[in-house]
Amino acid sequence: RLVAAYTYSQSKSVNDGVSAQSSSNWGRTYAVDSNAPALSNSVYEFPHKVVASVSYTRRYGLFGTRVMLLYNGFSGEHYSLTYAKGKVDVNGDSYKGNSLIYIPTEAEMPTMLWADDSSQAAFNDYIEGDSYLRTHRGRFAERNSHSLPFVHRLDLHVAQSFYFSKSSDRRIELSLDVLNLSNLISRSWGLVHRTTNWALSPVTVTELREVEGGYRPVYKFNGASYTVDDIASRWHMQIGLRVVF
Repeated sequence: RLVAAYTYSQSKSVNDGVSAQSSSNWGRTYAVDSNAPALSNSVYEFPHKVVASVSYTRRYGLFGTRVMLLYNGFSGEHYSLTYAKGKVDVNGDSYKGNSLIYIPTEAEMPTMLWADDSSQAAFNDYIEGDSYLRTHRGRFAERNSHSLPFVHRLDLHVAQSFYFSKSSDRRIELSLDVLNLSNLISRSWGLVHRTTNWALSPVTVTELREVEGGYRPVYKFNGASYTVDDIASRWHMQIGLRVVF
């Protein structure tokens, strides 16, 4: 038996309510102006999901066998690009690390102050290597503008039944489940990626430097990349035994 389904969903929010504490909800609502966060993709939105299963079931005399292979494919989590936590509170809301980054144009970059000689070129390469950033230069990044890689996962279920009689459904069932079979086949399959608090922070504002006419931020590109969730990406195996009356 073969079953397959596809689901598309869309969800927008102003505050995702990711914590039970009000201070964390405030600090993790990434924004340019924390008092007026914009409507944007919800962190709980997974736009694309595909499920499919193929199963085989057979009963023969006092025995029965069931084998099922299940595929789950779904969009990775959304995340935002913010300035890294440092000495400077970029948007002045008293919470560091929650300010969405500005994506400078190529013409603006030479006019900015940089903490070292390599940051300007490295940040420009980072922007040009990202399709969203490349097409949104001259604007602030939106909250939850990015998504982690698509997740592909296979699970296997095998059950062997031993019936009390040929005419009865009462049985003893021994089962074997391999969760994330993909990762058992290959270490590079079935991976789930994560960020810290749904954000990556590729740039730090190291200081506000006094110049003629006021203060200007000094930028340092430190890079940032998502990581593999070691537990969620591992394959697991479990053995079960149940009695069905």
